[in-house]
Amino acid sequence: MKNHVFRYAKGVVSPFSISLVSIRNPNLAMWWGAAFPGLPQIAMCKYISGVILIAWEFIINTYSNLNVAIIYSFTGRFELAQEVLDTRWFLLYIPVYIFGIWDGRRVVMDVNKHALLADMTGSVKQINPVSVAWYENNILERRKPAIAAMWSFILPGLGHLYTHRIPTAFFILFCTSVTIYFANILPAIHLTFLGNFHEATNILNPQWVLFYPSIFCFSMVDAYLFCEKSNKLFKAQQAIYFNDNTQPHAIKTNLLTKRVTEMNVIASFSYSMYVELAIKELKQNDINDDSIFVIPLTETKQKKNIDIIRGGEDINLFEASVATATAFSVLGTIYGFIWTGGPVIWGLIGLFSGAILGFIIDYLIKKQKIKRKHKKGNGGEIMVIIHCSQEKVQMVKNILFDHFTLGVSVVDMNSEKKTVNTDNSSNDLLS
Repeated sequence: MKNHVFRYAKGVVSPFSISLVSIRNPNLAMWWGAAFPGLPQIAMCKYISGVILIAWEFIINTYSNLNVAIIYSFTGRFELAQEVLDTRWFLLYIPVYIFGIWDGRRVVMDVNKHALLADMTGSVKQINPVSVAWYENNILERRKPAIAAMWSFILPGLGHLYTHRIPTAFFILFCTSVTIYFANILPAIHLTFLGNFHEATNILNPQWVLFYPSIFCFSMVDAYLFCEKSNKLFKAQQAIYFNDNTQPHAIKTNLLTKRVTEMNVIASFSYSMYVELAIKELKQNDINDDSIFVIPLTETKQKKNIDIIRGGEDINLFEASVATATAFSVLGTIYGFIWTGGPVIWGLIGLFSGAILGFIIDYLIKKQKIKRKHKKGNGGEIMVIIHCSQEKVQMVKNILFDHFTLGVSVVDMNSEKKTVNTDNSSNDLLS
């Protein structure tokens, strides 16, 4: 019998990367397309078109001296801006720049349609979460978005290495290295920390330094978002595994056993590999397959399909903060060329002040939604029911807590008052 092949693939785990189709916000894609053409395409795994647009940005922008003209214009030196701008290259730059913004939105809306169809048809079933080769291996696992953003903050591209998105990591590291070198950013940082602001300003290459804020901020937000998306893929794939392999019919008909010799141990988990490890260890300790029942909680409230295609997912606080941080960082770098302190100091001030402002604005807009989310809390995502003898209850609880359960209850259906012993003294979940 042939394996069913889904028309709309959800993604693939390869030794080099995790490629997936997921719902994104088209308006945010337009923003990044305006900040640096080609970045939305890279975010959506369209590497060839992304590389073409980014190479075009570097080459044509540099030959036209556009970034230098922007600095002169924003600082009121309009005659110098007109003098330095090469219109032969600039007029060639404009249509491709507009196309990059338009195409970013188009690509995201097309992928949103595909992602909806992939989710509806359950094509996540065909994803193999492990890919092993002699030169590299890759495992679909739950990772922490904050750590991905942190490594990207230290050096753009490292966050993508953390999420095992090697092609994107290589390309962003290459662009970052080239930009830092030609802009003389590291020598300028060194002189700034020594207090030589004037010399730090003079050593910076204004044409190249304006490229860096967009690359820097995009790297953080894209690594963060991709980590969130791959975590959702992991949850969906693991939920299907549990539904297919850990719901024996014998327990389905009687979830809580009433046998005199048996107890019910009920545990709550977040999605992670620790759940599967806990189940394997229980089986190694003579808890058979027919005594373990796993219920993944997969149903969540969804927007209408047409709203998802056109608007994507809601922009979260981190995305809004980084978007405004990008704009303020560019402005800080520009005015740093004429203000005391230099572009490095004012670029950092713009970065952090823009991030704070974006966070506040987005928080005020979504205040009620955030409150509702906090009221819901961070409860369990997987329920595990285990039938075992009274003598094995403590052993089962120890195994569950060793694998970071969120809480455990022991239910005795044979006692007169149906006693329930609850224990929530679990450790924080590692992911």
